[in-house]
Amino acid sequence: MNLIILTKYGNKAPSSRYRFYNYLKYFENEKLNYSIHPFFSDKYVEDLFNSKKRSLILVAKSYFLRFFLILGILFTKPKTILIQGEIFPYIPSYFERLLVFMGHSIFIDLDDAIYLNYNNTFFFRLFKNKFPKILKISKGVIVGGKGLYDYAKKHSNNIIIIPTSIDTELYKKFRNNSETLNVIGWIGSPSSEKDLEFIYPQLTRFLNDFDVTLLLIGNIESMRSKFIANHKVKLIEWNIKTELLELSKIDLGIMPLPDDLYNNGKCSFKLIQYMALSKPTLSTPLTSNIWVDKENLNYFSNLENDNWYESLKLIYLSKDFKMRGLKNGSIADSFFDVSLNAKKTISFLSI
Repeated sequence: MNLIILTKYGNKAPSSRYRFYNYLKYFENEKLNYSIHPFFSDKYVEDLFNSKKRSLILVAKSYFLRFFLILGILFTKPKTILIQGEIFPYIPSYFERLLVFMGHSIFIDLDDAIYLNYNNTFFFRLFKNKFPKILKISKGVIVGGKGLYDYAKKHSNNIIIIPTSIDTELYKKFRNNSETLNVIGWIGSPSSEKDLEFIYPQLTRFLNDFDVTLLLIGNIESMRSKFIANHKVKLIEWNIKTELLELSKIDLGIMPLPDDLYNNGKCSFKLIQYMALSKPTLSTPLTSNIWVDKENLNYFSNLENDNWYESLKLIYLSKDFKMRGLKNGSIADSFFDVSLNAKKTISFLSI
């Protein structure tokens, strides 16, 4: 198989790193002939994560380079092309259709509900059928969660759920378990801080009433503008080298999300990380969060009133806290390991 991988970002962006770049060594082990081509540059990703204004020159360069890459592929021998979402953002599906017309096999990977990006745009009429068309002509669709599967099955008959995966052997080195709840943890980018903000008043109330602290891992400059650090709340700068060490300090991982279409299309990666460290989790009961909970071990907030204070109080008083975490580690080993899911990806692309 000659495989061309078209990602949205390079290795610095979690979505592309975990769903593509972390597979590459396993592709090499299988003697797979591949090339990988990000759309946006690392500089664009750095500006995005640091909430800086993105350079229009960098954006234009991204479109220019991708255009000539596709031109070069079009007239070569038929290849298998794995696309992260779409070839070009905010351009109709002309290029996906051209590749198929020229005999290439395209596979689409979805790890977010990016098809919703076009729902409220000025060019809605132009883009509203973009993803239905792409999914229909693709040879197969890989999705990261159940919510995305429910969307994709409307337009494709060949779909597989492959969750965003981690190296469980690495996570095992950092596993530890507490009998009781002492530290609540959250990890996220600046774009997901708004999800934490809407439950933050309940969190601070709980911290004031119980002997528990909160550990937040992310962009510290951005977090400081929203959350006040004190003896109960610790803000930690995210770093790929220390990520697992910092996460291993928590006893419970949380993932609050408003109940909307976009969030129901998420892949629950925070929960996967917590579970791989043998931590119990508490999250909003949305489609993929429930799917990730393979054995009904994790905790969910009440969707009707979203009462996180009461949910945390019940967890604090629970007697099976450690058992849930230990079983989560075993589930992560069986379902979320990168080596297992790399093999599933290769098998699916070989159909």
